[in-house]
Amino acid sequence: MRYNLENKRMDKIKVEKINSVYEQPKQLKEYKREQREKFLDKCKEKEYFNGLNTRLVKLKNKDGEVSLLVEDVLYEDYLTTNLYYKDNVYDLLLKDKFMEEHKEDMANQIGTSGVIVTLDGSYVIKERSNKVIKEKGKIETSFSGALSLLKTGTLEDNLDQLVYKEMEEELGIKSHEIEKIMLQSFYKDRTQLDKPEILFYITVNLKDDEIKERYEESVDRWESNKIDFVKNVEDIKEYKNKGKELSLNVMEFINTIG
Repeated sequence: MRYNLENKRMDKIKVEKINSVYEQPKQLKEYKREQREKFLDKCKEKEYFNGLNTRLVKLKNKDGEVSLLVEDVLYEDYLTTNLYYKDNVYDLLLKDKFMEEHKEDMANQIGTSGVIVTLDGSYVIKERSNKVIKEKGKIETSFSGALSLLKTGTLEDNLDQLVYKEMEEELGIKSHEIEKIMLQSFYKDRTQLDKPEILFYITVNLKDDEIKERYEESVDRWESNKIDFVKNVEDIKEYKNKGKELSLNVMEFINTIG
C-alpha cells in the first residue's frame, strides 16, 4: 500500500522532527521478554549499526499539504518490535489480533532506498550479503538503509540522509556526481508490519565500470555480495528464473516503473 503522495515534489513535503526518543510500551516490553532477549542476542551475531534511527510517528495529509512527524528510535527497539513480533509471536491464534492491536506501537523506523541509472543506461542492482540481519541473498535496489538524523524542514532539505549518505557508503558515489533525483514512491512494507519506505529514482554522471570501481572500495561493501548492471525492468524480473528472490523495494520499483 502506498501513501498518497502522488505528484508531490520533495520541496513540498515537510518533515517535523520532535524532541523525543521512541520507548516501547509496557505491554510490548513485558510480552515474551526472555524470548525477545534471546532473539536480540542472536541478532548481535550479525553486523548492524546500533544507534539512533528515525521513526515515523504520523503522516499528515490535509488539504494537499503533506508532512511527516518523526522522532528518534534505537535500532535494537526496531529489531525487538517489527522483526521479532513479525516472526516470533507463537500464539498463532492470537497473532493477527495482537499485530492489529499493537501495530501503531511498533518501532517502525523509516527505510530509504534508490535505484541508480548510469550514463550507460543501466540500472544498478545489488545482491544482499548473508552477513546482514534480514533479506539475506535477495536482489535489491542500488542502495537501501534506515534513516537517521532527519531534521525539521522538507524532504529536499534532508537529501543528505535520504540519499547521499547511503549512496556513498554502499557504492562510493558522491553527491556532486548525481544528475537528477526523483521521489519514486513512499509506501508501507507489509512484510515488516507496515514499516514506511521511501524509494528514489536517481541518474548519475558515471559509467558502469566507474561505479563498479567505486563499489569495490566502498565502506559498506560487506552488505552485498555483488552489484549487477541491467538494461530494463524485464531483466530484473529474470532474476526469479535464476532462483533469486526479489526484495520488496525492487518489486515496488518494478511496479512504479511499469
